Amino acid sequence: MASTDQTVPSKCLSCSAELESPIVCTGCHKLYPVPEPLDYFELFRLPHRYRIDLGDLEHRFLAITRNVHPDFFTGHSEDMCRLAVRLSAELNEAYRVLKDPVLRAGYLLEQSGGRSASEDHSVPPSVLSEVMMLREELEAAEGDQTAAASVRRRVVARRGEILTRIAELADDLANAGDEDKTTLRSLLNSVKYYENLLAELPVG
Repeated sequence: MASTDQTVPSKCLSCSAELESPIVCTGCHKLYPVPEPLDYFELFRLPHRYRIDLGDLEHRFLAITRNVHPDFFTGHSEDMCRLAVRLSAELNEAYRVLKDPVLRAGYLLEQSGGRSASEDHSVPPSVLSEVMMLREELEAAEGDQTAAASVRRRVVARRGEILTRIAELADDLANAGDEDKTTLRSLLNSVKYYENLLAELPVG
């Protein structure tokens, strides 16, 4: 098992510039191994909380990724090139998770000791029955754009309600008990049913 007491410098060990990310110096481009344990928020020097500025996240991602992209290290040592590939992959995955409200909430939930989707598949029976009913209505509305649009509006509204509740619970994970964490996991599982249904619905 990797050590979990790795010290991450706040300043570059080569040029002493402040590190905008623990994996690279944007001043001299020195790369650092991925810290263990890896924290997606720390990669971007973001506060460890659910509500984040997505524009700020994107800005930080673009600034950092320019400095760790493997193409930047063409001609460097093999070890340096391998490290760049790994860091780039880790950064892309961190960005993918943090920019998505459902994935971000799930990430924070697991960090706070809550169960993952693979550990807890629970979904309220009411959600399953509602999704089944909506699917039946969608099948019955085949070729009827007005009816299909009505189903879409209801799915979007229901998804929005669940996302609002997810945000409320994820915002307060520091004070959440086991019951709240279980509820949050159930909501995260539930919202995927509506997202899958939306993917099948015609747009417009």
